[in-house]
Amino acid sequence: YAALGRVDMQLADLGTLSVSANTYTNGFGSIDQQVNDRARDNMLQFDAALNIDAGKLLPQKVHVSIPVYASINKTILTPEYDPYDLDVKYKDKLAIAGDKKDSVRKAAVDETTIKTLNFTNVKFGQSEGRPKLWSPSNFDFSYSFTRFEQTNSLILLNRVDKHRGGLGYTYNASSKFIEPFKNLIKNKSLWLTPIKDINVNPIPSLISFRADINRQFGSYVPRIVNTYDSKVERVDTTYDKYFTFDRYYNFRWDLTRSLNLDFSATNFARVDEPAGLLNTPEKKDTVRNNFYKLGRNTLYQQRATVSYNFPFSKLPATDFINARYNYTTTYNWIGASLLALNLGNTLENSQQNNITGEFDFTRLYSKSKWLTKITADNQDEAGDGAVVNDSIQPPKPREEVVRDLKGFEKRNALRKWRKQKRDYRIAERKAKPASDAHGLANAAGHLITMVKRSSVNYSENYNSRVPGYTAGIGYNSKGFNTMEPGLAYVFGKQPDTTWLNKKASEGAITKDSLFNLLFTQDFQQQLNITAQLEPIKEFTIDLNLQKTFSKNFSELYKDTTGIGDAFAHLSPLASGGFSVSYISFGTLFKKSNPNEVSETFKTFESNRSIVANRLAQSNPYWQALPETEKFGPDGFPTGYSRYAQDVLIPSFLAAYTGKSASSVSLINQSNPSIKTNPFSGIKALPNWRITYTGLSKIPAVSNTFNNVTLTHGYTSTLSMNTFNSALLYADPFHYNAPAFID
Repeated sequence: YAALGRVDMQLADLGTLSVSANTYTNGFGSIDQQVNDRARDNMLQFDAALNIDAGKLLPQKVHVSIPVYASINKTILTPEYDPYDLDVKYKDKLAIAGDKKDSVRKAAVDETTIKTLNFTNVKFGQSEGRPKLWSPSNFDFSYSFTRFEQTNSLILLNRVDKHRGGLGYTYNASSKFIEPFKNLIKNKSLWLTPIKDINVNPIPSLISFRADINRQFGSYVPRIVNTYDSKVERVDTTYDKYFTFDRYYNFRWDLTRSLNLDFSATNFARVDEPAGLLNTPEKKDTVRNNFYKLGRNTLYQQRATVSYNFPFSKLPATDFINARYNYTTTYNWIGASLLALNLGNTLENSQQNNITGEFDFTRLYSKSKWLTKITADNQDEAGDGAVVNDSIQPPKPREEVVRDLKGFEKRNALRKWRKQKRDYRIAERKAKPASDAHGLANAAGHLITMVKRSSVNYSENYNSRVPGYTAGIGYNSKGFNTMEPGLAYVFGKQPDTTWLNKKASEGAITKDSLFNLLFTQDFQQQLNITAQLEPIKEFTIDLNLQKTFSKNFSELYKDTTGIGDAFAHLSPLASGGFSVSYISFGTLFKKSNPNEVSETFKTFESNRSIVANRLAQSNPYWQALPETEKFGPDGFPTGYSRYAQDVLIPSFLAAYTGKSASSVSLINQSNPSIKTNPFSGIKALPNWRITYTGLSKIPAVSNTFNNVTLTHGYTSTLSMNTFNSALLYADPFHYNAPAFID
């Protein structure tokens, strides 16, 4: 049989209490189950849960909220047969056990108990009006305790205690901006708007801190089970424990309406403790002292963002521009493993720069009455504008309008007559055909105002990783006193050779001879410019210019002696990719014969000697060679043969884009920083898409087609999918040129 019972009680407005019980006996199962699938034990389960707000037990004026949840769950599984004597029923063995019944029952019964006690989001005080930094309602507290206990035929005791506590503080308020010049300046000139709009918010919008403590201690003791020929006298207790102390920080400050600051950080720490059971005063003191030190930092993560809206929209001359700049930086500190402390910690940081701009040129043109009129005429053209609007009738003679009228009626009739006369005069003026001079002026105006809108989006992103760093993160470590690794690095500054050398001289880089982790750095650059032109009505040109560049750099920076006086930059390697929108149809329509070498290819071949000589003349190391060694047997300069990639790439681009080999850009051989682009001489050129919808305005066409659209587009991309620096590259005198011959 089986039975289930449940009782739910509502304790007024205090909370709820739920009690339930569940049981089944040996042989219970569904009607379609076979005998072997049915229950082979007797189960009894009891569950009780209490959920109340204990704060309501206190006087209401205290304003305390104490949500409490407590529960207990107990499950008992009694087997049909004894787990050690499988041919003896449990109740029969229990009957003959005598004074050992308790031992038999504990060894046979599977008993699991779970106890829980939670205090979730306990708050004190009640916020009234605008929140204050010191308001008690900003604080909250949480605590939870869970105990799991299990015993059965194989487990003497399995107990796990989990404690979780949290203390939080959150101040959140709407921004209140102070505008000191708003009422001081009475002049209504738009040029003074930026000064009148100067504002500042003296109080942060968000301050948040939270500390979470997690403590788990578990002990597992297996039951000793002996057979006839094996005797186990003792088993070790296994401990499962950890102690963490994590802190979370959030900060937001709208310094002005245009300048915003966001900051968030997370610090994960572990409270180290001795192995085994904490059964001595020395062990307990060790844990207590480590806890008071806020634990041992294992991971620190930080993110900061600054955004700024440029005040162009507040000036009459630049109100057609909207521009915004975002600066985001991240910083990570990863603690070293306790098994290899000598290898040091790992630093990571990133820097993201993004600037966006939008230009609404129609707003700019509206500042000129002449350009405004031209724009309006361009929009209102209908093809037969020389005809006076039929809805505007010529006015009648004045005497006829005021005949037999006096007083107010006469004055009202004269006012309407003057307005009708004025409207008709304007309509006649518009209907007159434009002179040639006026037509040329309109054409020039249309040409000037053909650019309608444009946008610019530019971004630069940096990332770096510095392994082997021996200093802390700045919290309860020597890094706090020395400000290591420095605020500049923490907030996005990218390390270079000078920075690494300085840190090594300060002893902040590991000297371990086994260290072999690479210093890495990468850079991504993107530029996207769009513009829309409309030289005539229904004829639009969309321009798009794009550029992307990425670069990765890695090297092994270590002490080669192990005593700290011989740090070296080993195996530097740079790689990356490059892509720009381009115009490359200069040689596309030239005639070619598939059975002959094209003239373009011949130009490519002849360009090589020109490019090779340009490269040689710009290389001081080549110029220092003896005259007998400057040129090879084929006439090409030494080091710049006809098949050298530095020669082939510019020669190819010059030939197939119709440029001169004497002026085409050469590959930049220097690499002073992570953002140096070896193809910086290749400039992005716009692609376009042209659309014309004016044919549908022609009556002969519109009678047959609802819409006719002519489009033309050109897309071309020049890409260098990947490039790598030469491992043998050498420039001993820093001429920004190679001294080796590849």
